Amino acid sequence: MKDRLETGIALLKHWEEFSQQETGKDLAQFGAWLQLEYESQNEDLLQQALAQAPKEVQGSPNLLDAQISFTWGRLMRFTQIWAKRAFADTPIRTLDEFGILMYIWQQQSPKKSEVAQHSLMEQTTCFEIIKRFQRQGLVEEFPDENDKRSRRIRLSAEAMQMVGTILRQKAETLSTLLLGTMSQDQKMVMWDLLRSLERFHTNVLDENPEAGIEEIVAGNIK
Repeated sequence: MKDRLETGIALLKHWEEFSQQETGKDLAQFGAWLQLEYESQNEDLLQQALAQAPKEVQGSPNLLDAQISFTWGRLMRFTQIWAKRAFADTPIRTLDEFGILMYIWQQQSPKKSEVAQHSLMEQTTCFEIIKRFQRQGLVEEFPDENDKRSRRIRLSAEAMQMVGTILRQKAETLSTLLLGTMSQDQKMVMWDLLRSLERFHTNVLDENPEAGIEEIVAGNIK
């Protein structure tokens, strides 16, 4: 909710700037203007990054990939550390577990296999987490009306209240910390890049569920 509000405020500010510069206030023109602004910001951010990057990184694509991967790995560790502190006084332990509860809440009564697939976890790991949630009284299991061999799950009344208030607030606070002092424009650029990367990995995993890394790289990285 907070992210959507901040995005809306940013768009209103851009609209105000556009209205002051342009006589026509057509939404299509605004969209084209916004795209140019976005591309200009990307170029500015690129020039800043190039100015700050070591020369050996600029001249070596493989070294750049390695540095990004290393930094990404450290950021994942920071995420785990801060998430553990954020949810310390709640029944959940990790951001992944929060994601599982949020997915069940959004889908209302998914199958356990659907939860595991969405979480990108090993099925057995996801099922163990769900079992713990059941023991804690957060998740309830019931027969599928359309397939008696299958079971579905839903949040208990206690979990519904907790997800809608306490956990969401903690997740928002955690998100604020994870993004540090980045500006709204930097966040928008980062979000766009990460969404593109997420789509790439989603498609690659769907098309190569069992393939080895070398095969995946050879078939998908030009």
